[in-house]
Amino acid sequence: MLQLAALNGDSNVLDWFKERSTISTSEHERLNIHMALGCFRSWEIVEAALDFVLADVPARNQFIPIAAAAGNPHIPRHLWPWFIRNVERLEKMHPLLYERVVAAVIPFCGLFNKERVTDFFTGRMKQNDLAVDAIRLSFERLEVFDQMRKRHTALKLC
Repeated sequence: MLQLAALNGDSNVLDWFKERSTISTSEHERLNIHMALGCFRSWEIVEAALDFVLADVPARNQFIPIAAAAGNPHIPRHLWPWFIRNVERLEKMHPLLYERVVAAVIPFCGLFNKERVTDFFTGRMKQNDLAVDAIRLSFERLEVFDQMRKRHTALKLC
């Protein structure tokens, strides 16, 4: 329900999520809210939500709305510039949590910026060993997604 509320919601819904995330005593409720933060239809609202996440959500849960935003069909083409602006901060996450961000960002954002995404992460693998296995596996996932999209597009043209 929270994800549906976000999809059809506006900045007032985001404000409610922020407040509820801060005051809730239930970790389960907070996790559901964090997932919904990436589900808005508007990039401007998702961007504000992700900025809130980096500032006010516990580090252990920050990957949740980022991954949700990456999988949101309205958002991936906009998420890549946000990721680049915040990459140094994101790379300071716990390695397992950062891997989850990478595993979401590469295959979804890569569908819109394949060359930029693969070049960026190929360079990152050379600079440091953060998430190297996750990056390689995510490149494979991007290839699968890209092939599926091309096949689907070809089928539509027939």
